[in-house]
Amino acid sequence: MAEEYHRESMLVEWEQVK
Repeated sequence: MAEEYHRESMLVEWEQVK
């Protein structure tokens, strides 16, 4: 479960960085 959350967090951060 932690891995999935981390993956989603990274995606969200990437979108914000764009």
